[in-house]
Amino acid sequence: MNWLRKFMQGRNGSDQLNAFLVLCAVALWFVEIWLPSPFLSAAFWALMIWSIFRMMSRNVTARRNENYKFCAFMYRIRNWFRDLPARIRAQKEYRYFRCPNCSQRVRVPRHKGHIKVTCPRCGEKFDKRT
Repeated sequence: MNWLRKFMQGRNGSDQLNAFLVLCAVALWFVEIWLPSPFLSAAFWALMIWSIFRMMSRNVTARRNENYKFCAFMYRIRNWFRDLPARIRAQKEYRYFRCPNCSQRVRVPRHKGHIKVTCPRCGEKFDKRT
């Protein structure tokens, strides 16, 4: 076991992106069992080789940056799904518009007729019908 520790010293090892790549590869492998396809097989092997390359890489800084970007992307996706029920409930009471100047999302109450909306970020005023 000591030889493995020495071998992996200074290498990246496993992280969240590697776990995701292996999980996707295993999912592709199960799909490929039911629907044999050279494309699925090639995708499986590409993901596995990429994962092993990342694990054995000595360029730890680059691999950390890749993992950081992946984690940030997954954080945005998780938050989007986490906030989805609240957004669906809020659609009954509020309308959402984009500011034409800075693209900030602005929430205004429904059924107020024609109103002048002020963007909280840039102060732009625009007319909308709610």
